[in-house]
Amino acid sequence: MKKITRTHDSLYLKENRYEEPKQVHMDIISNIKTKENINDDIIISDFGCAAGEFVYALRKNFPKAKIEGYDVLDELIEKAKIEVPNVDFFVGSIIDREMCKREHANVALCLGVLPIFDTFENIINNLLYWTKSGGVIIIHGLFNDFPIDVNIKYNLSENYGKNELEAGWNIFSKKTISDWLKYNHEVQEYRFDDFNLNIDLEPLEDPVRSWTVKNESGNRMITNGLCLLQPHSILYIKKM
Repeated sequence: MKKITRTHDSLYLKENRYEEPKQVHMDIISNIKTKENINDDIIISDFGCAAGEFVYALRKNFPKAKIEGYDVLDELIEKAKIEVPNVDFFVGSIIDREMCKREHANVALCLGVLPIFDTFENIINNLLYWTKSGGVIIIHGLFNDFPIDVNIKYNLSENYGKNELEAGWNIFSKKTISDWLKYNHEVQEYRFDDFNLNIDLEPLEDPVRSWTVKNESGNRMITNGLCLLQPHSILYIKKM
């Protein structure tokens, strides 16, 4: 059986986009400000913060909040500590419940992490565990409008024949997650907001990085070298 790994996140060590936040980051920040009805003096925790680009935007937009970042890779956390002052960073895995205290955060963020895993229950349960009553969990990932869950593993051609496969592009169906959330006693309400990119992205040298194409109607679709049309959505969960 091949080992499942995730090495692609090391790309964040080579990037510096702190002053040019992603559209999805700013959409989420706008949503927190306008819809979540929370005070400025809160705890916002980003689980899977990479090198802290989103945390940097959070710091600028919520100056009174306590901002935290967690990631499993030491080297990413070390870069984040240098690039983003006045933020607490921690090394830890989102599958480890002991990484964070119970009912700690008012806002728990998890962006681009869920597609790495073949199941979602443990991840969302941990996020619920770490979030205060009345708080919100925000998950950005790939969510299928069709009632089909898709598990994807891949390798670059240069690695063909090696005993490893890369993860990071699993797609959970909205129905599967909705059916589970409906019966979770810690969930007050939830919703999926579909994310539509408003700029064109050109292909990069790395074929795993995403770019945009337009369909016959002129609408942008996000794809990459895995031959995926990526169904990006943001899942908002209000804790009971």
